[in-house]
Amino acid sequence: MVPAATNPNLSNAVCVITGSNSGFGMHVAKGIARQGGAVVISGRNAGKNERVKAECEALGGKAIAVTTDISDNESVKNLFTKAREAFGDITHVFLNAGVFPTSCPNYALDDDEVAIKEIENQININVKGTLFTVRKAFKTLTEQGKGGCVVFTSSVGASMGNGCGEILPAGNTIFSLYTSTKTFVDSVARGSTTFLKDHNIRTYTISPSVYITGLYGNQAADGTGSVVNPLLKDYSGDARDVAKVVLALMDGSSSWKPGSNVACEGPFTYDVHERYKIMYAPESFGIASPPIPMESLCNYLGEPASVTKEDLEEIYADYKAAQLEQEAKKGAAFKAAKEVEPEIPNVSVDGDIKEVVC
Repeated sequence: MVPAATNPNLSNAVCVITGSNSGFGMHVAKGIARQGGAVVISGRNAGKNERVKAECEALGGKAIAVTTDISDNESVKNLFTKAREAFGDITHVFLNAGVFPTSCPNYALDDDEVAIKEIENQININVKGTLFTVRKAFKTLTEQGKGGCVVFTSSVGASMGNGCGEILPAGNTIFSLYTSTKTFVDSVARGSTTFLKDHNIRTYTISPSVYITGLYGNQAADGTGSVVNPLLKDYSGDARDVAKVVLALMDGSSSWKPGSNVACEGPFTYDVHERYKIMYAPESFGIASPPIPMESLCNYLGEPASVTKEDLEEIYADYKAAQLEQEAKKGAAFKAAKEVEPEIPNVSVDGDIKEVVC
């Protein structure tokens, strides 16, 4: 899963990554660290931040950890201040932090107190947090005057079709709340491209399907959440595959042009607009994730993948077998750990929803 090729252009990188103590953000940070670059690890869990910082340093990179709540503008400003104090000019920013709703299946009908808290959490992190972070990122990079690269994490959910109801229990409306926040991220990213190119700042968006990160919790681990995937049904991907895509976008080796919105599923990428074209076709009405044409599939560099349906089935079988083996190992480890100290999925020790990715 992890690329054998190195990313030499990231050896002098200074990258601020939100939501980097797990999932995509953590693997991108480690990829930069392997090249000797500098990474700024951030999230609300100080202990996890410090752990990833130490792991990045052990890989040969430079790292600092900054406890950050992106829904707080002052906290975001502090993140960038600490980054520049430690490493000087920032070269890359990965806007990766986000939350997925866990406490409220129906924001339209559920109890007011529960529903309003979930709505506010989604808006505070996924919408306001994105704006606070991107505003500070753009301001910093333009003032430095040396260009740079900004990558947004959206979701394949932002381009779901009219059939979302088929993958959720009856009465479940919370997915539409989450996907609307990711549609917002898409819009912000699109609107930034033209403005920033005049400052030699490249922007990209990644739209992952379901991968095993902190975001989907047990849904990803057991495959139930991955039915939204148009290609590899009931397969939850390896987050390192998405990290490969992001690293290639950052170091300039990717074929995807600035402004692209790159959908990621398993080891494949494709232009997210393929989903929109299919979504609005009459024959796709009522299908949450219509299949993507095979000829549209690319590898992590954005180059044509040239795969057949038979190839896809073989890849799926290999990936599923590897996933089941990994889940068995994790299950045994989790069971052993649970005997010592119970863990509450998606909740930190202080009761707040974890800062997670996608």
